[in-house]
Amino acid sequence: MSFALSEAVNPLKVFTVQKTKIIGRWDPHFHSPRFGGLDFELNAIDAKPIRDVARSIFSGITPLSGGDAYANAPEGVAFVRSGDFNEDGTINEDALIYLKPEIHQKLMRRSQLKAFDILFAIVGATIGKVGIFPGGYEANINQAVCAVRLTEAILPHFLHAFFLTRLGQEQIERAKRPVARANINLEEVGTLRVPIVDKKIQAIVVEALKRAFAQKLETEAKASQLLATIDDILLDELGVSRQPEPPNTLGSRIFKSSFVALSNQGQRWDPLYHQADMFAFVREAKCGLQQIGDKVDYFITGFPAGRSEQADVDYGRIIQIRPTNLSNDRELVFTRNVYIASSELKHRKSDILKRNEVLFNNTNSQEQVGKTVWFDLEGNYFSSNHITRIGTKSGELNPQYLAYILNFYQRKKVFFKLCTNWNNQSGVSSNILKRIPIPLPNLVRQTEIVMRLDTIHAKAHTLREQARADLEEAKREIETLILGNEDS
Repeated sequence: MSFALSEAVNPLKVFTVQKTKIIGRWDPHFHSPRFGGLDFELNAIDAKPIRDVARSIFSGITPLSGGDAYANAPEGVAFVRSGDFNEDGTINEDALIYLKPEIHQKLMRRSQLKAFDILFAIVGATIGKVGIFPGGYEANINQAVCAVRLTEAILPHFLHAFFLTRLGQEQIERAKRPVARANINLEEVGTLRVPIVDKKIQAIVVEALKRAFAQKLETEAKASQLLATIDDILLDELGVSRQPEPPNTLGSRIFKSSFVALSNQGQRWDPLYHQADMFAFVREAKCGLQQIGDKVDYFITGFPAGRSEQADVDYGRIIQIRPTNLSNDRELVFTRNVYIASSELKHRKSDILKRNEVLFNNTNSQEQVGKTVWFDLEGNYFSSNHITRIGTKSGELNPQYLAYILNFYQRKKVFFKLCTNWNNQSGVSSNILKRIPIPLPNLVRQTEIVMRLDTIHAKAHTLREQARADLEEAKREIETLILGNEDS
């Protein structure tokens, strides 16, 4: 007796697998037809499991002793987490936190790193990242990182390069469990396969990837240089001369204020708020300043959605825009998404984002509050309670112009100074936001300014896309070389 599925079903979601072919993993994701050609490609080359070329495979922990386990940088031991290594394998040392040496030496002695250990992110949204610990200082890892210490058969940088290619990333994607908090265990990391090729080929691959990342950094630097001109051009368009930044000295940070002046500012007693006129850099704008609230129809804050309110299915769901969807280039990105069931549309009609709204990050770390994007996408989207939706008055305030102004203010640390702080979070409420003064030329001038700034932003965006495309092409060439194509 044979069994056949209807042609009406999606074969990537509904499929059958012979019982004799199910070894180890029984979950549908692991046996999905999307990975059907993976084993065939790996079998066509001499690819061995990582465990066969590794001296050890291990992970760490997160000490549960609160602040008692941690120290400052000079005397502490680097604690590497999955967010601390970059795509090129380097460690972002500026983001590291540090453990007390006794924790590193005793409680976490089994997860101490050595030079050229390979680091795999194995928990959460960072799965797929691969780093290399360079050595030169003591370090440890948490439970979201798996370290692989290799034998001499494989160059560490070659292993890193391979797992950035399609063949490497597909293996990681297949191995992970796509549950509420995706994960891969240490045994499964050991089953990931790596090609065993001549050391000469390994060295060629390593150098090819090194050149590709150097080219990417060069192109991205050009994009950053372009974006860095936006604030100066904006000031120029407003007829404002740029003032030099005041020296960051102890003397410049000490000041006096009268009790009357403090009382007139409501309940704000924090020094940053009263240190100086935080809008001095735009006071001389020829068009004058007006409060945002006078030119806005509404400020709407999004809604919170905990794990139980989020949707996991691959259909009937809507992206809820959060701070992680706002890039440093002030664009919307959708690489790490939270979804809400589409059934919520009928209950949350007022929460559906509208085109031409300005999305303001109202709650985050103090440095990040104020990041802003202009929303102009088709379709249905929600936003979280960390986002304030701003609807500008038509014919009076161009939403793109407002987004440029708010981002300018954020870079000038206006929101850093305006923030109220609680529980390791900072925020700017709608009541504060509506009272912020901004330079406001007539609508025609606003549009002209936006067009000039958009041209610069578009050039920078094109450069970043080119950098990404060039790197992906380099990865494909590396994969071709590994697979043994004669023309490579």
